[in-house]
Amino acid sequence: MPDHDYVITSGPGAGKTAVIEALAAMGHATVVEAAREVIRDQQERLHPVLPWTNNYAFQLLCLGTQLAFEAETLGKPRFLDRSHVDSLGYSAFWNNPVPDVVRRAIRAHRYEKVFVLDTMPEAIYRADGERKESYPQALALREHVRAGYREAGYDPIVVPVFPGNRDVGVKLRLELILSHVRT
Repeated sequence: MPDHDYVITSGPGAGKTAVIEALAAMGHATVVEAAREVIRDQQERLHPVLPWTNNYAFQLLCLGTQLAFEAETLGKPRFLDRSHVDSLGYSAFWNNPVPDVVRRAIRAHRYEKVFVLDTMPEAIYRADGERKESYPQALALREHVRAGYREAGYDPIVVPVFPGNRDVGVKLRLELILSHVRT
């Protein structure tokens, strides 16, 4: 893995996708969130493996998808919408063991820096077909994810929610993130 990979992560509803899309619009290489892709794919199946029904098996599916997505842009500095390290937090939240293969991948694939976005205010948080967690669950997941990165040896940089409209908030978050990025 190149040493210029930057992870944008948190629990659900933190604005990760908006930040990743803005980074892509600026010309940065990005990697989409594997979990949403896996959920969309699994929801079309007769016996789906979903995080709220079989989180252990879901983490295994996400690992394979995440590593495949990362391999597509190997060798370029890039920003990832989550990483396989998130499995530590999600497994803790769902009270499941972390698959051994995930732990091996965490040791083998290191990232330059990790940014944990604060969760958006409850007034604008929305569950959807792929994000079913309540607002309190989203807050708890953010903390589990942050703890998981610490367990894996990272010192996550917290990116707050900034006041103002969506565009201003995304711009300020980008400025903070990019101030920590090697060019």
